[in-house]
Amino acid sequence: MSGSAIERARHLLAAGRNEDALEELGRALADDPDDAVAHGLRALALLDLERLDEALESAERAVGADPEHPFGHEVRGWVLLRAGRGKDALASAQEALALDPDDVDVHDLIASANVTLRRWRDGLEAAERGLELDPEHARCANLRALCLRQLGEKDEAASALGTALSRDPENAWTHQNLGFTHLAAGRHDEAIAAFRESLRLDPTDAAAREGLATALKARYVHYRPIVAWQMQCGRH
Repeated sequence: MSGSAIERARHLLAAGRNEDALEELGRALADDPDDAVAHGLRALALLDLERLDEALESAERAVGADPEHPFGHEVRGWVLLRAGRGKDALASAQEALALDPDDVDVHDLIASANVTLRRWRDGLEAAERGLELDPEHARCANLRALCLRQLGEKDEAASALGTALSRDPENAWTHQNLGFTHLAAGRHDEAIAAFRESLRLDPTDAAAREGLATALKARYVHYRPIVAWQMQCGRH
């Protein structure tokens, strides 16, 4: 019973049907209250629903049910990261890494946590390790480019994002990332085009909307020092 319910929950989560997934996971946990995977999946569903306290409770139960299973540690890390607890998220990710060093999503989590903590070189190293495991991993490619940009390697960052877009031209985040990379390099027209494409793909992207507004202002010479300061401070 629990195995089939968990599989159904996985498919429902992939389809974005989080409430339905929670129902299936409730059935799985009624059958086996100590199923670590079910608790972990429940945490992910709750995380998508922005129910962070409940998500963290489920993630902790996943870890408690099977401390040697990396999935619970990884899920707890994502929940902690969403809650703004970057250092705790990184510690949880390191526990997952010790159990499964070849899980690309764990390296993604480590890179994400380091970016949150503004540890650009550590983030770069983690993203590059993830790309060694999966050269087409979109999040690791974006995180690598973001870290390169913050480390002053703007042209290398733009080149990496161009490669990522050749593989996945419909990725709104990659276009947004490219927009900020062009903006940091003073290529305002290219930045405007990238932000507009990002917003075409995802009109709800607040960061791309802000980036577009900034890039449009940056066409005026007197505003450019402010843009340069914002980019230097790592606001994006």
